[in-house]
Amino acid sequence: TTEEGQSACENCPAGRAKGDGSGECADCRAGTFSNEDGAAQCLNAAAGSFVESAGASEETPCPAGRISGAGAAMCTECPAGTFASSTGETSCANADAGNFVGQSGQSEQLPCDAGTFSGGASSECSNCPTGTFSDSGEATCQSCPAGQTTTEEGQSACENCPAGRAKGDGSGECADCRAGTFSNEDGAAQCLNAAAGSFVESAGASEETPCPAGRISGAGAAMCTECPAGTFASSTGETSCANADAGNFVGQSGQSEQLPCDAGTFSGGASSECSNCPTGTFSDSGEATCQSCPAGQTTTEEGQS
Repeated sequence: TTEEGQSACENCPAGRAKGDGSGECADCRAGTFSNEDGAAQCLNAAAGSFVESAGASEETPCPAGRISGAGAAMCTECPAGTFASSTGETSCANADAGNFVGQSGQSEQLPCDAGTFSGGASSECSNCPTGTFSDSGEATCQSCPAGQTTTEEGQSACENCPAGRAKGDGSGECADCRAGTFSNEDGAAQCLNAAAGSFVESAGASEETPCPAGRISGAGAAMCTECPAGTFASSTGETSCANADAGNFVGQSGQSEQLPCDAGTFSGGASSECSNCPTGTFSDSGEATCQSCPAGQTTTEEGQS
């Protein structure tokens, strides 16, 4: 009864309740409610709902992005990295790998941008390291294929290694081809050895250079070697030195031609100098041997023609 001296009792209105015994109806406290007249006790707000103020006759579902347990006076925001997609949720869902939730109280997850990645329950995405890439919404970054790389973190596509550089399978940067090797096109997976008869002097080269006449090389050479005295290489790009022919000589290293012996001298093969004909013999120019003087004739000194 609401006054003294009443002959009959009245129902407690919705939002209030009273148990057995005398006394007045009391407002349901925050977090509880009564949704009908004559309630003997207040009901706890269900998990996923809340009752903010005392004296409430209904509960309210938590908005998307927030959750609650039973008897809640307010809903709690889902922390960053989690979300609640619907109203009336009782727990927050972790962001899936490849997605993120950047702030608390969110109702959806967002995919990571291309060039980034994330594991589960992430509040942000991380840049892919140099040498790797990703599409949008990826949980991991992929290594660039052979011959390609990325030059910065956070890239969504790989670039070809430039000529003069190369990279094999796996992550990492393109590397200069070492001296003696080269790559002559973009996107090389490996450097090529300089061919025999050519050389590559410096690292990072995109082409090989033929050895000049008078010098030779084997495969993968960083420099060419001079032909020693007594030998020569007549053309560019030679792989071996030729011996001077008999009757000829090559007096210094690194020469591109042989020279004939002067008259009065001679030589065998691969000679670096010609020898004088002995007394009593003679020779014309370019001779391998000296001839004896005919009967009745001689030479009085060595080296006579």
